[in-house]
Amino acid sequence: LGELSISQFDLAQACFEIRNPLAHGYIENLNLPVVHNFDNLVRELLAEWKVELAISQLSSEDLAAFRAWFAEFDAAAWDKQIEKDVTQQETLSSITDSPTLESLTGLDSWTQSLIGVIQLEEENPTENYVDYLEEKYG
Repeated sequence: LGELSISQFDLAQACFEIRNPLAHGYIENLNLPVVHNFDNLVRELLAEWKVELAISQLSSEDLAAFRAWFAEFDAAAWDKQIEKDVTQQETLSSITDSPTLESLTGLDSWTQSLIGVIQLEEENPTENYVDYLEEKYG
């Protein structure tokens, strides 16, 4: 029903596979990490369902107030994400303006490769990018 993600379902399935042998006396020691992770999953789901239940039981007036609050909350979250995206774009723009890739050591190799291709395109449009990337990054 979409209540569980695939990883959550896999965890529940792993616990179910332990449950049957345990219940019938075939397992003496529990696989504690699986049980601990399942306990966390159940707590998370109960918390989510508790919120959903609480919202579903709101009066029409309280539901309207909640909608108004959530709209403001959601708009503020979007504003923060937009600010983050703009900052990342400005950072990327300043990086691509640099003349060499040596200053990009803090970036992963894929990003460095992409920026190198962008720089090559600007410097020499006929450059063979595959050869460049193999030479630069192996």
